[in-house]
Amino acid sequence: MVTSSELACISTNTKPIGTRKATANGHCGVCGGAIRAGDLVDDMVFGASFSNHNELADEMADDKCGYCAAILSNTKFILNFSTCVYTKKEAFPFGKKINRAWFLINPPTPPFAITVQATKSQHVVWRAPVSLSKEVFYVQLGDNTLKIRHKFLMNAINTTTLLRDAYEKQLEDIAFKTKKKAKKTDRNKLRPLNYGEMKGQMLKLGQLQYWVKKLIKEGYVTEKDIASLKALNWGEAWALDTASTEGNAAPEKPDTLK
Repeated sequence: MVTSSELACISTNTKPIGTRKATANGHCGVCGGAIRAGDLVDDMVFGASFSNHNELADEMADDKCGYCAAILSNTKFILNFSTCVYTKKEAFPFGKKINRAWFLINPPTPPFAITVQATKSQHVVWRAPVSLSKEVFYVQLGDNTLKIRHKFLMNAINTTTLLRDAYEKQLEDIAFKTKKKAKKTDRNKLRPLNYGEMKGQMLKLGQLQYWVKKLIKEGYVTEKDIASLKALNWGEAWALDTASTEGNAAPEKPDTLK
């Protein structure tokens, strides 16, 4: 089975490296991927600053595969290429919100891996699970692995649009009653759920925002209308904040990484 390290190397034209060739079939102690006799491998030795020993597939293994050796030795994978979408053919940046929104709504053809670096110089590429489906896929957000059920996310995006429309109707009603001009609002700032950040801060993530509760209280929407929001897991709640942008911040597919 393909690993995230292999996808990252293939999609960025990065060659596997090693200090020797494997003499027998085995597995990589870093990613757990298969190693075949004759493959380039390297010793399971890490720098003094390496702190992810508990996430290694097999710390007692003899070898790391050539793909992981390349990922761990090339600084581009903890700098410019750390927040990306990796496929078998291409790699794409995932840092801008409009680009993240595109891939969350339009996941690429499997297999693929999505990585987001949450802190400076953080190893995320080799730690990312490989997604084998568009219906259920994963995002490695720093130390957190997010599971995204695409149908649930899309239902929540539709609900967000409904809620924003209802909020604008509420403002129009207030303006009519007070005989004042209705307030203008940035729809993208109308987030129905408390939201996290790129750094993976999950405090109160997924809880309903006050403006949504007020819409329910005043009869503009019902509890049934927001059922799709309550069905989200915390990874999907994180994704919703990005994927529900519209207007000038509408999702946009980025160019491939060079």
